[in-house]
Amino acid sequence: MTAGGWVAARNMFICTVLGCGVVGLHVRGRIGWATVVLVIGLLAGEAALAAVGIVVAWQLCLGERRLRPLVPYAIVVIGWRVAYRLAGFGSAATSCYDDPGSDLLGAIRAIAIHLPSLLGAKWLLVPVDMWASLPTSMHAVVAGGCAVAMLGLAWAFRRLLREDAHARFYGLAMVLALVPFTLTMPMDRLVLFGSIGASGLLALAAVSRLVARPVVLALLVLHLPVSLAFGLFRGAFIGPTMAMFTNVLDQAPADAEVPQQTFVNLNGTFHREHYLLLMRHTAAEPVPRRSVVLAPMVGDVRVIRKDERTLEVTPTDGFMAIGLDRIHRRDPRLALGHVVSLPDVDIEVVALTDDGRPATVTATFRVPLEDPSLRWLVTEACDPEAFPVEVCTREREPPAVGQTVDLPAVRPF
Repeated sequence: MTAGGWVAARNMFICTVLGCGVVGLHVRGRIGWATVVLVIGLLAGEAALAAVGIVVAWQLCLGERRLRPLVPYAIVVIGWRVAYRLAGFGSAATSCYDDPGSDLLGAIRAIAIHLPSLLGAKWLLVPVDMWASLPTSMHAVVAGGCAVAMLGLAWAFRRLLREDAHARFYGLAMVLALVPFTLTMPMDRLVLFGSIGASGLLALAAVSRLVARPVVLALLVLHLPVSLAFGLFRGAFIGPTMAMFTNVLDQAPADAEVPQQTFVNLNGTFHREHYLLLMRHTAAEPVPRRSVVLAPMVGDVRVIRKDERTLEVTPTDGFMAIGLDRIHRRDPRLALGHVVSLPDVDIEVVALTDDGRPATVTATFRVPLEDPSLRWLVTEACDPEAFPVEVCTREREPPAVGQTVDLPAVRPF
């Protein structure tokens, strides 16, 4: 549902269509044309790599185990990866992508944790879109639960997989097609390519006597009426979910003073700030000279005004407790006394959590907090009684010297 309702996910459909073209041409023996389509698919998005996984599964299960036909695809993928690196693309030190080119061990670890979670999303409708909002300590728990469930499902399908080569192809194609997507944080839209194999395997189970009927019936109920209802329910929340990041465009100040000011958000998320700055710049509307977010919005935050220029900020769960807040810094550990110097403010770590994350920081600004060069904002629930919660950004005055301000958590769900 998120793949269809999220405009930014359209590349997934493009890559899936082109990937199906690669598989279809390969099965018909037109490998030359298949590699051409693969090149086009990789230009559309690296999600097209999933097609190679399906082709490998075909060769291993239904192609007489001949690996020579895979050589042209290997050449294309290697050439693409070399060009990718030479062009300066890649990522590092972020929670949202594990680049094997810069962190191979991290990529292997991501596969081990994310693959069972994506399989759980595909087969059991586990809502992994919430992954980035979960405490990172819960990721292994979710992955472990999904792994146990998938092993149980594999055991239920064991006779079918042992006796039917097509079932083995669909199962292996499903797994290999999902591997490229394990390098980023799990999301529902990422299982689209894996659905090709999963759907074929479920269809074979439905018409076979090699899988226990109660198991087949439960899966059919889950993936037909329950999935439909769940999809409609999820679809109803796409708008409010996207508004959590986009409605700031209409809420943030837009007067003539803005270009000479720094927006200081007592709490928030970088998604809202990025969207605001990008869209304001694109529309040639007033853009603040800089924007600072002092604390996350997903937990309670205590702010104490220490003196004329200094705030002490303490989130209940510490800083960078969830993946959503680690996108710009994968390793959240900082030394006590570490100072981050920004143009408007020095931020010093004055207390640590048990796992080494900042628990409390002081933010010392270059000018008094009441200086007109600073524009103070807070992120809060527009209506705390509404469901889902609508997130709002509002102006406010900085706390008075000695004043303590408690900001409640803002969670969309």
